[in-house]
Amino acid sequence: MTSAILGFILSHSPENRTLKGSDTGTLEPFTITAERTGGFTGNINLSFTSPSNGNFTDSYFSGNIPKGQTTATFTPLAEGVSDETYYIMVTGTSGSLSSSTEVKIVVDSALPDLTAGLVTPTAAVSGVAQSYSATIRNDGDASTGTSFPYFFQTSTDRNGSGTITNLPSSTMSALDEFSAGTKYNSAKATSPSVSFSYIKEETPSIRVCADKTNPFNLGDVPESNENNNCSLWTNIMVSGATGFTLSHSPENRTLKGSDTGTLELFTITATRTGGFTGDIDLSFTNPSNANFTESYFSGNIPNGQTTATFTPFAEGVPDGTYYIMITGTSGSLSSSTEVRVTVDSVSSLASGTLSATSCTIDNGASTCSSTVTWNTADLPPASTTEVTRNNPNNTHISWFTSGSVSNNIKYGESTFYLYNSSSIPALASAPVNAFCTSGIYDGSVCVASEDGVIDGACSPDNHYICIPTTVTSINRAEDATSWTWVCPGSNGGIDAPCFESKSDSGNCYDGIKNGDEISIDTGGRCGILLDGNCYDGIKNGNETDIDTGGRCGDLLDGNCYDGIKNGNETDIDTGGRCGDRIWLKKPGYKEN
Repeated sequence: MTSAILGFILSHSPENRTLKGSDTGTLEPFTITAERTGGFTGNINLSFTSPSNGNFTDSYFSGNIPKGQTTATFTPLAEGVSDETYYIMVTGTSGSLSSSTEVKIVVDSALPDLTAGLVTPTAAVSGVAQSYSATIRNDGDASTGTSFPYFFQTSTDRNGSGTITNLPSSTMSALDEFSAGTKYNSAKATSPSVSFSYIKEETPSIRVCADKTNPFNLGDVPESNENNNCSLWTNIMVSGATGFTLSHSPENRTLKGSDTGTLELFTITATRTGGFTGDIDLSFTNPSNANFTESYFSGNIPNGQTTATFTPFAEGVPDGTYYIMITGTSGSLSSSTEVRVTVDSVSSLASGTLSATSCTIDNGASTCSSTVTWNTADLPPASTTEVTRNNPNNTHISWFTSGSVSNNIKYGESTFYLYNSSSIPALASAPVNAFCTSGIYDGSVCVASEDGVIDGACSPDNHYICIPTTVTSINRAEDATSWTWVCPGSNGGIDAPCFESKSDSGNCYDGIKNGDEISIDTGGRCGILLDGNCYDGIKNGNETDIDTGGRCGDLLDGNCYDGIKNGNETDIDTGGRCGDRIWLKKPGYKEN
């Protein structure tokens, strides 16, 4: 709809909303905006159409949009709706007028689950500040969606049994969820740290808690399990104290799901302190989200030895990243270390190619068709692929892993993206551009440039027709949508404006009242309304001879209907003063 037409146009913001299946949705409304055009002031009645794949019938509007108002709200009610993406059509009507806008709703009942790993290192020197760190990760089914606090605690005795001190809290950025097919990266897990000094030879302990500022704080992030935010206590051996600390190498291993893992072992090292020489018994704790029970040690670490090996057995374990706790005990002494295992049944990382074509938009249209082609390779079995486009952002194109489709793009720059759930960045992208055939976009559609004239000025010889020029006397305001050149009158005319770079249709010898003519081929661009015209065979008006001179053009030999090539004609009675449209066969003078 162009701005000159009586009516209205509906739009909405934000582009989409994400709701929980149990949400009433009262805090997630869309703003529906009506842009009135052409002087329309009427009331607008609002309604919506529930999508075929979900029941949103209990959703509601704040009201209609009455005269004098431009907005209302629409609140989608998602209770009982399955996790999926839905599109709801919102329609406004006023008599015979109507306009619609389609809102996007993602229903997702998944929740995050923040957990914390063991603090490292496990050894310290009395009186020397030591940096301690731990991995905080999101083991749930959804992103935290927001940043959250964390803090470290230290205790004067093993396993948190002494006097506990809460160290100052800090803030961590939002974390994405771990899921099958995903790999360890900083968007899903991160390792905060704190510096602390123990002042005497002792065996204290330390741990970290996510989404808390103190042990009693419930946190900022709603989670599927609110009781696992703190790590186990890590016992610290301060130099001189009797005991041992466990560590492992390498930092992590990557296994195939079908591997026995015999060649992918970890070395477990016990560092004895304070004269401790006892045997150390080893055990491991299976992660909550996978079964590694067939994993094994080469044995314990007896007196006189410092190492043993641990072999994780990953057969049947889904692709993903896992943490296994290794614990050593000797009487009342204990120490732990946490190994990281990535299971990846794909031999190489996912990859893909994507191409898209730019295009031109026809006059009167707002989009043109781009051909989008893509391919992928080495995709994890449980992963999903999606092609999207911006302008607007996150426009869904396809879920297929390869293909070629036509997609309508809006005026200006757009970019297509190829995503796979196993990769955080896009596998590929393709920028495109949509141009107007005419080169003119009015903010809604491409429009024609009449006579190809954008900038120009008037000449006393062209009867108010705007022509391209470099003359600087154009009366045009900056950013104006229309402008005026003042043209000197000719053929007895007076000064008159030429509006919006438009030439009048027709001419002064076509026998039709058009352009700004007051009567057939007289008045306006054809001169002041005088007796007769330029092809009546009579000397009248301001003619200097029969149908020549004055309004009919400069006095030249003959005229445009004498059947002779004369004057500045390029052929018999055509061209030059007689104009270019030879098929009209009418006498008279045509402005250039």
